[in-house]
Amino acid sequence: MHRRPIRFHWFLLIIPYAWDVLLIPWVNTIRFQPFGMPFLFLWMLCGIIVTSLTIAIIHQIDKRFFSQQSR
Repeated sequence: MHRRPIRFHWFLLIIPYAWDVLLIPWVNTIRFQPFGMPFLFLWMLCGIIVTSLTIAIIHQIDKRFFSQQSR
């Protein structure tokens, strides 16, 4: 029977979850307004970048993993 490899790097997906869900109550208390916009709005915009980078990193790790496995 063929076992599927464990992909521990997928646990990196916890980062965007923590960014968007777990830290929002704390971030919502910050009254700093950079560029005249609420800090929460800036936090969510940066969350899009963090999520995209995290997914790109996981994609690159998967690509290397599967290219080594196919050899």
